[in-house]
Amino acid sequence: IHEVVLELLAEQLLKERGQLTAREFANTWRVQRSADAQRALRHLSERYPDRIEKQGDAGATLVYRWKSAVTVRLTGALGDRLGGQQTIQVQAETVRALVDQLEAQAAGISDQVSQGRVVVVVNGQELSDPPGLTMVLRDGDTVSFVPAVGGGSGEEEPTKGIGGEPR
Repeated sequence: IHEVVLELLAEQLLKERGQLTAREFANTWRVQRSADAQRALRHLSERYPDRIEKQGDAGATLVYRWKSAVTVRLTGALGDRLGGQQTIQVQAETVRALVDQLEAQAAGISDQVSQGRVVVVVNGQELSDPPGLTMVLRDGDTVSFVPAVGGGSGEEEPTKGIGGEPR
């Protein structure tokens, strides 16, 4: 039971922080033996090989990174450009990395985002560009790409009556 609890705690902390070393895990949860912390993270990475990547040296300096899975919603013609898919799941660390992934599948999306013709919305919040593109995505985020809606000149046109005369 002890090992299962340690793996659950490691999973929770890894999802919250995005990356974790065995030493950080042991210090946070006061794990007595660093070997237990290392084993819990190793087992976790074996259980989720597509979601956890390991970087660095073996042992306490090994960094485990959780790859965030986000839901992407593409409206209108944007979805059509990706084979008619309106909703897809992808793994991306930042909004910029997500845009780059979409660009690889449907050239031109990156230009549309940078030119303001497509608005990026993360969890209901419209991003300001370019600082918004560096936003770190968390597991479970929803990112929507919405064509920008333009209006007229901002001046109201007088209402015309019968025969075209202004009212």
